[in-house]
Amino acid sequence: MDNVTVRDVKAQCERARRAAIACGFAEARRWELQTGSLANGRAWRLFAIEPGSGAQARPLPGFDGLGYLGWTRREAYCALVAMAQALEAVALREQS
Repeated sequence: MDNVTVRDVKAQCERARRAAIACGFAEARRWELQTGSLANGRAWRLFAIEPGSGAQARPLPGFDGLGYLGWTRREAYCALVAMAQALEAVALREQS
């Protein structure tokens, strides 16, 4: 994939979120993607929040260090693909 779009990153975030829920991580229902911006010095990250609460986001519990996804769309995309693949493998194993 040559050009990774924000839409691509969001799709992989949703894929990883669904896989985490299938693995029993109820907290994944509250994952929120922070889009990155090199110009503004903001990395791509996953946070856990209360939907609609306006509360400040906090790092993902149980996923130490995995909240950080990278500085670029490509880095975030690759991190989310790897996370989704690992979680899907665990979910498949638990089903069998």
